Amino acid sequence: MRLAAVLAAGSLTTAVFPPTAHAAASGTWSDTGSLATAREFHTASLLGNGEVLVAGGYNSSAVLTSAELYNPATGTWSRTGSLSTPRYAATSTTLADGRVLVAGGRNGYAGGEQTSTELYNPATGKWSPGASMAYPRAEDLAVRLGDGRVLVAGQRNVAVQGDATPTAEVYDPKQNRWTTTGPTGVSSGCCNPRGVLLPDGRVLTTLGTSSLWTAGGGGPTIFNPATQSWSRLPAAPVFLGDGPQISLLPSGNVLFAGGWESDGWSSTWPTNVVEELNPVTGTWTVRQSTNFTSFYTGQSLTTLADGRALASGGASATDNDEVYDPTTATWSIVGGQNRADATVTLLADGRVLTAGGIAYGSDSGVLGTAQIFQP
Repeated sequence: MRLAAVLAAGSLTTAVFPPTAHAAASGTWSDTGSLATAREFHTASLLGNGEVLVAGGYNSSAVLTSAELYNPATGTWSRTGSLSTPRYAATSTTLADGRVLVAGGRNGYAGGEQTSTELYNPATGKWSPGASMAYPRAEDLAVRLGDGRVLVAGQRNVAVQGDATPTAEVYDPKQNRWTTTGPTGVSSGCCNPRGVLLPDGRVLTTLGTSSLWTAGGGGPTIFNPATQSWSRLPAAPVFLGDGPQISLLPSGNVLFAGGWESDGWSSTWPTNVVEELNPVTGTWTVRQSTNFTSFYTGQSLTTLADGRALASGGASATDNDEVYDPTTATWSIVGGQNRADATVTLLADGRVLTAGGIAYGSDSGVLGTAQIFQP
């Protein structure tokens, strides 16, 4: 049996969970058309017509400008207009008017964070310059707000591991203008922060390092677009590690899964801790751990159309992915796909597309393959 501390109604209690069970598979992965150019650390955006735009990235020899479109109906890729600036580890956001904003990223493998942005027009297949951000960013987060603006926050500096800019700014696509927000309230924007738009219009983020994810150090940050201000929620009762993945559940709770611990960047190891947070009350509940410690660098957590959450990819010794059912708070093992640093996109028909990346523990190099998950 497993004992876990649970923060409920402002008090710390202890809950007992049964051993993690290896449930039967509930979904499958299948191959689809391959990319024209193998790539990792690229961006992927779902367009209004159901296609997926992939742009930029890195392919072992160069930072890329090329972009491609995936057609889910035919399972094929086609080339489209290229970025004007090579970039990887950028963010991409589909705007309310159908255009795609690509912001920041790096133009060199060991640095070169950028302030520049570009806008893709699906009607013409071409890119145009967008307004530059106030701060250079890469490996940051981007979330489209309820009013159509875009929040970006955090930035990791390759030259100094873990040194990050805890700033944030908001893009107004109507004005093509960036505005900095109030202080985020964290001392570091590392590592690979994630953000989700809450039902009430606020944004929950994972800005901060492990020192901020322990009792007394503070927890997730909340951005309020109405006031342009930030606040903190309580820390998780069980240590999540750096870089946890998050996913918004139908209940309005946010699912936190995995992350990694380190001894100062010379050695790292993944965790399989899973917790749910009620962002309204700040209450945490410890859930069943994942079957595998596949929650590590380059993996993803995607809310499916039926409300479950798919944990896929990442640097792991196993090829198994898992699906979380919030109605039972349990994980089921599903067919796996060995790739890290890929993109994962929920398609309009409820399937999931993963593309590119790199095969963990393999000498096969950067991948040009793509796969489809059928829930």
